[in-house]
Amino acid sequence: MLNMIWRKIKPTFWESFRSSLASEILLKMTAGAIIVVLLVTAIGYWYIFQKSQQEAIAQLKEFVSTRREQENFIFQLAEDNLNVFKQEYLKRYRMGSPYSDADFDALFFHSPDGAIRMKKEYFDGKVCPDGIYRSGMSGFIGNNHKFLSSDLKRRLVIGYHLISELGPLCVTRFANLHATFPENGIILYWPDEPWGLNARANLIMTDGSVVRASLQAYNPQRKPVWTGLYYDLTANQWAITYEVPVDYQGRHLITPSHDVLLNDLINRLLSEHLEGSYNFIVSQDGNLIAHPKKLDEIKKQMGVLSIEKVNDPVLSSMFAQIQKQADPSNSVTIIDDPVNNAYLAVTKLAGPEWWYVSVYPKHLILAKAHTAARIIVVLGLAFFALMMSIVYLVISKSVATPLRSLKQAAEEVSAGKYDKVINGHFNLSESAQNEVSLLSKSFRHMATQVRDASRMLERKIEERTQELEIANRKLTTLSYLDGLTGIKNRRSFDNDLQLHYNWAKEGKHNFVLLFYDVDYFKLYNDYYGHQAGDQVLKTVAKVLKETVGTDENIYRYGGEEFAIIWGDKDGDYKLLAEKLLGAIRGLKLEHKKSPHKIVTISGGVAIYHEEFTSAKEMIIAADKKLYYSKNSGRDQVTY
Repeated sequence: MLNMIWRKIKPTFWESFRSSLASEILLKMTAGAIIVVLLVTAIGYWYIFQKSQQEAIAQLKEFVSTRREQENFIFQLAEDNLNVFKQEYLKRYRMGSPYSDADFDALFFHSPDGAIRMKKEYFDGKVCPDGIYRSGMSGFIGNNHKFLSSDLKRRLVIGYHLISELGPLCVTRFANLHATFPENGIILYWPDEPWGLNARANLIMTDGSVVRASLQAYNPQRKPVWTGLYYDLTANQWAITYEVPVDYQGRHLITPSHDVLLNDLINRLLSEHLEGSYNFIVSQDGNLIAHPKKLDEIKKQMGVLSIEKVNDPVLSSMFAQIQKQADPSNSVTIIDDPVNNAYLAVTKLAGPEWWYVSVYPKHLILAKAHTAARIIVVLGLAFFALMMSIVYLVISKSVATPLRSLKQAAEEVSAGKYDKVINGHFNLSESAQNEVSLLSKSFRHMATQVRDASRMLERKIEERTQELEIANRKLTTLSYLDGLTGIKNRRSFDNDLQLHYNWAKEGKHNFVLLFYDVDYFKLYNDYYGHQAGDQVLKTVAKVLKETVGTDENIYRYGGEEFAIIWGDKDGDYKLLAEKLLGAIRGLKLEHKKSPHKIVTISGGVAIYHEEFTSAKEMIIAADKKLYYSKNSGRDQVTY
């Protein structure tokens, strides 16, 4: 359209341009337009770069903070578990539990190679004198001991009973629960490995770095210990061990410990990252724990790969900056790395206190700014061309009225009032045989096209906005549902529990938190397979919904655990709790590995009261009741 206008008005344009006034105005306008375009481009580029930089850093910080909370959970859980073990063991030891040498002899036997081992039946599974079915247990005392004192035997028996009780509750998230003794003994709950039956008779465990780190001679401060990373060839897993020395009156009694498997963490490191970025983990003493391009090297070095030996200048440079600038607390530190042209988001993982690092290249931010600058330049040039056309109209006519009419018409179009121009509200001198007439006709046609295009664009924007709102609502709904059972997930639970807790704090209502856990679920999975286990979880969720009458406040807390938030106006929570037990029991789902021979659930209930200082304390209270139900034989609820 512009080419057609130019061809028709070109002769008159050159006649006008030859005059000094016309040339002066056009030159000044051209120079001014170029300056404006350059200035707007520079300002726009600077603003977009700063905005992109701020958004990228905020997104990076949020991503790393979320990952830290996710990864810290397993380490914190290991510390919590072993602290419970320590307190319970000391309580039983101080109480003078009535265990005799006969109790020890019922558990252990002298093998022909001179070692003392736990009897195989405790690993294979048996119903013990207390009526509880136990399996997965093994124990070992090296043949360097010719005589065992009554005190050591008693400590071993106490350790056996405590590990057999707590072990099944731990292996849903850990490989095992075991405890070593300074006299070269060990007791393990490890359903997948009869370690105590297979250990060498002359094995001196106290000479190894893991057990030695708990001994008083090597750990006089008696601090809990996180071992270094190692690759377990038997389990084909990356792992570290957490151990807590337990002393009484200055004497070392026992050291409980967990093996924490880290394959999931390594896999998340590789798969979960911001677009264009990557992550790695390094210990504070300079060992590379995980890196997407160095996993094979780390595995060959059994998890002890020093950054100095990697011979990677980029890694060495980044680690040096992390040592200088990273915040030793659990907050996220953003480091501007000019050497490698990147931002480093660094945070410390609890437990082993490794540095978790996300590397975000700066060129990603520059790319956004460059794209924005190109758009500004194109728009500026378009604006420049339009402005020159307007300048031409101003200096090529000597009659003020048509120009004022054109000006008014342009203002109406700018305000979106296209119909006034299209319907001839303004006298645009379209009948005259001159440039103004041609421009007026073109202007009216342009107004029609812009109006039609504007209306079409508005309709498309409205349609796309509606589609986006629908998609966002669907996505939000899905993010709060558990993919397997269809009930609400942990994220929804955390939000709803905090809401109910706040209401209760404000005196608006009271509520009860019920935790349920499928009994012997790991044994069920091992025997029947994970698909059958998934079906059990679906069935349990379905029965919970049907029994409660709604899925509004029913959640899959994690693994085989479920949670229910029950308001004080919803009815008798005890009646509901027992009804849920009976409903699952009534399914009569076969479970050969359970003492009950059918699938059952155990529950724990926490009732809100003002002494709770946070919603998390209610979770801990309900969880303790749940553990009590499990330790008391399962298929029951503890209030």
